[in-house]
Amino acid sequence: MPPRAPSNEDFLFHLYRGTELLQDDHVHEAKEELEAALRLRPLDPKSQDLLGVVYFRLGMYPRAIGIFSEIVRDFPDQRTPRLNLALCYLKTGQPSLARNLLEGVLEQSPDLPRAWGYLGLAHERLGEYARARDAFSRGGHDGMARRMDELLGGPPASIGVTAILEAIADARGELPSLPPGGGAPPSVRPSAPPPVSLGAVRAERPSLPPPPLPMSVSEPPSAGFAPSLEGFVRTILATPPAEGRVAPFGEGGALWSPRGPARCRQSVVHAVIGDATISRAEARGPRLGGDTAPLASVTGARALWLTPRTGFRLVACQLDGETVLAREDAVVAFDAALALEVQAFPSEGVEGLLLSGRGALIFEVPRALVSLEVLPGQRVWARPDALIALSGAVSAHASVGDELVCVEGDGVALVEGP
Repeated sequence: MPPRAPSNEDFLFHLYRGTELLQDDHVHEAKEELEAALRLRPLDPKSQDLLGVVYFRLGMYPRAIGIFSEIVRDFPDQRTPRLNLALCYLKTGQPSLARNLLEGVLEQSPDLPRAWGYLGLAHERLGEYARARDAFSRGGHDGMARRMDELLGGPPASIGVTAILEAIADARGELPSLPPGGGAPPSVRPSAPPPVSLGAVRAERPSLPPPPLPMSVSEPPSAGFAPSLEGFVRTILATPPAEGRVAPFGEGGALWSPRGPARCRQSVVHAVIGDATISRAEARGPRLGGDTAPLASVTGARALWLTPRTGFRLVACQLDGETVLAREDAVVAFDAALALEVQAFPSEGVEGLLLSGRGALIFEVPRALVSLEVLPGQRVWARPDALIALSGAVSAHASVGDELVCVEGDGVALVEGP
């Protein structure tokens, strides 16, 4: 007996199941179901739109860009796919493309706070602070507008140490409603997809990003998405961020455009863009820069593509005159302009690096970081192996039978999440 041909019910099952899983935050499982639905109907716009959201939430931005570009081409009057595509461009360090899209959206619908917020972020990343301030003001994002006023009043300021890898949105936006009772959704016709929002702009940047999840910039598009060579190259183009910035890129990696000479462990250097000179840097401590963890000195680089070890991710912050005491084994890259001293770290058997000044500092950690505020009279206890860095007027010492480290004073403790 010949195998049964896929039916409409097969497609609807995978689409419905994928939508359920996405609503329940099972993103990886939702990806499998929605890709199965698209294998049955490669041009179905609803499946494409949902899968674009899944790819975005997984950090697979090139694939999300490819999908949303197709939807924008097929449905040019739909504003939500254009907003989603613009957000993908912002997340991949392509603010000029985001700006062009958003200006078109706002010409059509000038009363969209989210679009004004995204446009403000695009202008800010392009160094157009006055335009960014005006856009944030139009969208009601007063905190960001004040930040632009500060930037216009003096030299470009860095984000503080607690603003770890600034996040644009949490990508947990609204999903299409499912019919009550758990029944199958209605048949999907090839029409404009429902607006699936990737998330709203925050009035203030959060301290921590959502945990980055796997992505591969080299994998071919899924079945049904075969753009031209020019289009394919465009969707996977690695565009460096603005000078001094660090942008998430790849599977837990980062694109970094240092303001000047940089230092990084050779193990994390995946590629260097620009007329750069790379040499072995002087060792900075018993392990940092030694034979087991050689330190590279990079000058003249337009950008560095840094990748972590398997099972790890890179997390960055900008120091703006603060001082940070960090675990030596967690620091993988920093601006050479930062002052550095080797000091004791409160975790037993771990050395520390005291870094201060202005510049980027990049950690390699197995899990997301959490910023815990330390206030006078409000101590923080943490497992020694989870404590990554301290900043501010704080002191730390072993406590509770050496099983926890007690941090007290006035500042911040960066701790690995669960």
